[in-house]
Amino acid sequence: MMGIASKSLPTELEKSLPTRSLPWLRFIKYLVVAVLVNAALWSLALGYLKKTKPIYTSELILNVAGGGQGVNVNLPGVGQAITSSTSAFGSTADPRENYKLMAMGSTILSNAAKSLDISEQDFNQPKIKIINNTTMMEIAITGKTPEQSQKKAWAIYNALSYRLAILRLNEQGQRNKAIQQALDSAQERLTNAQQRLSSYKAESGLNSSDQITSLITNIEILRKQRAELQAQEQQVRDRKDQLSKTLGLSPQEAADALLLQNDQQFQKGLKDYSDSTLELKALLENRGENYPDVIQLREKQATALLILLERGRILLNKKLDQLTLERLSLDNSNGSGVKRGELFQELVLLNAEHQGLL
Repeated sequence: MMGIASKSLPTELEKSLPTRSLPWLRFIKYLVVAVLVNAALWSLALGYLKKTKPIYTSELILNVAGGGQGVNVNLPGVGQAITSSTSAFGSTADPRENYKLMAMGSTILSNAAKSLDISEQDFNQPKIKIINNTTMMEIAITGKTPEQSQKKAWAIYNALSYRLAILRLNEQGQRNKAIQQALDSAQERLTNAQQRLSSYKAESGLNSSDQITSLITNIEILRKQRAELQAQEQQVRDRKDQLSKTLGLSPQEAADALLLQNDQQFQKGLKDYSDSTLELKALLENRGENYPDVIQLREKQATALLILLERGRILLNKKLDQLTLERLSLDNSNGSGVKRGELFQELVLLNAEHQGLL
C-alpha cells in the first residue's frame, strides 16, 4: 500500500504545476488586444479627419507707429516757437489695448461682415494678441477656405483702419477748432495791444527806436539810483535807531527836549526848580520834615515845578509829568548837558534825513 502511494504522488504534483508554454500564450493575447485597440483608435481618428471639414486661419501683424513728432521754428529778432507730440507708448497706457477692444467690438465686426456679404455670426470672432516688448499686434481669424480666411483678415483690417481714420478726423477737427479759437483770441489781444501802443506813442511822443533806447537807458540809471538811495536809507535808519536806543528817546522826544532847552523862560523855571531842590536836600540833612523853613522851601519847589510843567505844556502842546520832564531835561552845569544836547540834535537830523529818503 505504501508503495502504490509513493508512485502516485509525482503525478498529482505535475498536474498542479503550470506548464512551460503558458507565458507565451499570455504575451500573444496582450499583443492581439493592443493591436486591436490601436487599430480602433486610428480608425476613429482617420474617420474624424475624413468627415471633419478643414478650417483655415489667416494672420495679420500690425505695427502701431509710436514715434513723436516735433516742429521748431526760430525767427531772428522775433522769437522761437516749438511744438511737439510725445509717443503714445511713453505713458503707462498701451494704445494697442484700445485697438484690440475696437477690433473685437461689434461695430468693426459688423462693418467687416457687411463688406463680405456674410452674417456677423458666420464671420467669427478674431483672436488678437499683443506682442510684448514691441509695437506690434497680431490678428488671427478662421475661414472655411484659404481665400475666405484671408478676405476676413483684410476686412477686419480695412474696417479698423476706416474707424481709426474717422476718429482721427474728429479729433483733428476738435484740435483745429481749439487752435482757431486760440488764434482768434491771440489776434484780438494783438490788435488791442497795437492800438494801445499806437495811442501811447501818440501821447508820449515816442516814435523812434532811439527814443525808446534813451528811455530804457534813463530807466536803468534811475533804477541804479533807487538802489543806492535804498542802501543809504537803510544806513541812516540803522544809525537813527541805534542812537535812539542809546539815548532812550524817540526822535520826537529829542526834538521836544531841544525846544525846551532853547526857551529862556522854561530854562529859568528849570533853574529855580533845581536850586530849590538842591537847597531842600541840603536843609534836610540838619532838619526834619516839619521845620518851618523846610515847609517853606518845599512849597517853593512845588510852585517852581508847577510853573515849569505849565510852560512845557504850552511849548509842546501836550501835558507833561515830572518823570517825562526829567527825561527831557538837559543839565548844562557840568558840560554833560551840552554833549547830550548834541546827541539829541544829531538824532533829530538823522530822523529828518531818513524822512527825506523815504
